[in-house]
Amino acid sequence: QVDENFGWALGVTQQGESHIKDNSTLILPEYTRFDFAAYWDVSDDMVLRLNVENLSDELYFPHSHSTHQASVGEPLNARVSLSKRF
Repeated sequence: QVDENFGWALGVTQQGESHIKDNSTLILPEYTRFDFAAYWDVSDDMVLRLNVENLSDELYFPHSHSTHQASVGEPLNARVSLSKRF
């Protein structure tokens, strides 16, 4: 938290090599993903948020579904939201 109205954070997700299926020689490579988040309390009842994931735009495979399918992780992406409390 920078002050009472603004804050930010950095996040790191790291996963080592993992087998695609038990007892398999097929391996998903390790990866490290960096994320960023910030918020600003615009007023007493409104918050602006920014989330940026995969800052290095790394190609990664977080998990597999079977011996022949692996999920591709999200590329660099960002979301902005504005919330109002009632």
